[in-house]
Amino acid sequence: MRWPAGSEVRVAAALVRLYALPLTRIVELTDDHLRHDQGHTYLTVSHHPFVLPPKLARLIDHQLQRSPRRSNTAGRRYLLPGHSPGRPRNPSASPIP
Repeated sequence: MRWPAGSEVRVAAALVRLYALPLTRIVELTDDHLRHDQGHTYLTVSHHPFVLPPKLARLIDHQLQRSPRRSNTAGRRYLLPGHSPGRPRNPSASPIP
């Protein structure tokens, strides 16, 4: 399946719209926040897991696969990686592409 170049925008917009997550929380999300179990994908935010719709789960999986692993974040991948190694995107400094 071919994913659009703006998948970061789609992921962030879906999380804001569906779950009212602020962008400041979204940029901190890593692959550690995602869990697959019994055919469902869970995103844990503030110790509260919730089931993601299948299309959003696939989009997030794809986004995380594109994100580089950084050594100073213990091998974790940020959902929206920043320009500095091992840092998430700064929501106030630069808009999501």
